Amino acid sequence: MIAKDQAPLLQVQNLTQSFKIGKKIVPVLKDVSLTLHAGETLGIGGESGCGKSTLAKAILQLPPPTSGQVYFNGINLSKLSFKQLQAQRCHMQIIFQHPGQSFNPLFTVKQILAEPFVLQHKRNLIKAQIPYLLELVGLEQQLLDRYPHELSGGQKQRIAIARALALNPKLLICDEPFSALDSSTQLKIMQLFTFLQKELKLSYLLISHDLAALKNFTHRLAILYLGQIVETGPSEQVCRFPAHPYTQALIAAAPIADPKKEREKAPLSLLKEKCSLPNSSSGCPFQARCPYQMEKCQQVKPALKELLPSQFAACHLNEKTNHF
Repeated sequence: MIAKDQAPLLQVQNLTQSFKIGKKIVPVLKDVSLTLHAGETLGIGGESGCGKSTLAKAILQLPPPTSGQVYFNGINLSKLSFKQLQAQRCHMQIIFQHPGQSFNPLFTVKQILAEPFVLQHKRNLIKAQIPYLLELVGLEQQLLDRYPHELSGGQKQRIAIARALALNPKLLICDEPFSALDSSTQLKIMQLFTFLQKELKLSYLLISHDLAALKNFTHRLAILYLGQIVETGPSEQVCRFPAHPYTQALIAAAPIADPKKEREKAPLSLLKEKCSLPNSSSGCPFQARCPYQMEKCQQVKPALKELLPSQFAACHLNEKTNHF
């Protein structure tokens, strides 16, 4: 159950993240704000390179954002000492994209699952918790002595989930958890996530370029473009009535199972051009690729505007009509 009558579990306010590349300071995230309530699943969608993974790491202070605030359970993470932040990380865990690459190849499954307890000085819990964690994610105890290269993609993902659950977190940040899996394994992992959310009362921040997966698995969606949120709202609603041209393009780019429908679908060129920075920092970030571009788009950055109940989009076209 989503506890929307209570304060958000996670609150991100005007988060900006920049990196120095050569002599230039390049902004990757710009004034990102979002909330996540207890028991909720929030999806972050967008193309590769739009800043999704950077957002996940900035929330966890890996590294800390350039500016902005991240509140977890009412605590401002940017104000914490290293020791205090380490204690909070027990409650916030991340499942990295390509989980096998986040494992030490010289560690067995048992050592991988024991690592969180070692780092948090809770070695006394290892013997009892490791068998429980394997059972929780549907794996057999005989895997404990295997190394990462001896595991299938689905087994690696389940081990990554088990490791993330070791310290009983309230929030799981999942970075492209389905991208490296075949369709049948994806479904099983989705079912596992659903079971764990009900069983352990988890909240998820789920990052993916696959809007179909986000639609089916999340309560709300935030669409990220060039490090900025351009649309947000209930997942089903955003996917049925996308209000921003970029969201429309992402949905239109999704493959269709019926080859006849695929052939009949009008081609969209929106996503064919390379993602590039806008000519003006004050204008719309999507202007260079938008078929509806107006003069105002080059001069004024559109603000998020509510179009349908709880659905917001940042587009000047919405000033003339409620939706496309």
